[in-house]
Amino acid sequence: MRYSPKGIPVGRGDGGESVRPEPNCTLPNHIDIVFMPTEKIKISIITPAHNEAAHIAECIESALNQTYSNFEMIVADDASRDDTASIVETYSASDERIKLIRMQENGGAATARNAALDASAGDFLLFLDADDWMLPGMLSDLVEKIEEYDQVDVFRLKGRKVYSRGEYTAPGNDYETRLYSPEVLISENKMSGLMANLFVKRKLVKKNNIRFTDGIVMLEDQEFTAKCMIYSSRVLYYTKENYMYYQHPDSISKNFKSEHFPDILSCAANVYQCAEEHLNGDKLFAYQKYAYQKTMQYLKRVFKDREFSSADVQDDISRFQKRVAFSWYRTLIVKLYYFGIVMEKRLRGR
Repeated sequence: MRYSPKGIPVGRGDGGESVRPEPNCTLPNHIDIVFMPTEKIKISIITPAHNEAAHIAECIESALNQTYSNFEMIVADDASRDDTASIVETYSASDERIKLIRMQENGGAATARNAALDASAGDFLLFLDADDWMLPGMLSDLVEKIEEYDQVDVFRLKGRKVYSRGEYTAPGNDYETRLYSPEVLISENKMSGLMANLFVKRKLVKKNNIRFTDGIVMLEDQEFTAKCMIYSSRVLYYTKENYMYYQHPDSISKNFKSEHFPDILSCAANVYQCAEEHLNGDKLFAYQKYAYQKTMQYLKRVFKDREFSSADVQDDISRFQKRVAFSWYRTLIVKLYYFGIVMEKRLRGR
């Protein structure tokens, strides 16, 4: 069976084809999807969605137009108030690879992703946001790398930032493919916190009960990625830009409120405590460095935010220090920044 760019099944021959909804986007002229019995590796695409009726069709179409066919796409509708769920349901009715989970309450991206993870059955997990899309060869390229690097559990990918819909320009040949140890990748600040940049073996996630932390809005994706690396021995850094990461002003990642700043410390503490339980020596030191960097990120955020009170800073740092112990010189640097920020805010009456 193949699909036209308008999403109409052709060649089925039973005279009763159902028509997928036509997305409001421009797709490649023609994509043949070939079902091959040798496609043994199954990929689970995890997609949380909340009020994404304007974008979800293009997102799903980008999956259905993949040249690799052995996948499932699980869309967890996070109690949308628009037509997101009904659009996904229409696709699901015509292609069993598209699956819908309806969340009863709006719990956020972390809760929705956990629900999709629980329902997944693939060998590898790929995370696709509802307002993003993939180029047709993405899954095929990833499977090729899985077969080439068969001992790798975690892939660090790279998406392309795009500022308009319907961008399908093929990636260039100047991408990097390199094996890293997780601690070196983190030490070189190449981990990334975007879920779009993580491709991970499902068995690793399930075996180690890696979950998105409910209630965390800021950096919940980076926490999940870092925990995957804790349980991995090698990471493939693969930067071919097959993922289109749409940039728009309403993106939650660009509009964090000050009430979410403590999430930075929660992420850092959760990651470090997980590493402390399973690693030691230089490997653990890399995650201590990561926690330190997140602490400084928090302090810089609260310093710039004029409304964030000195009492809140004191409470946040106090809770964090009960969970994470730095080396003496990092502790000193944190204290100097911390006391400076508290005094500055008190002088301004905060």
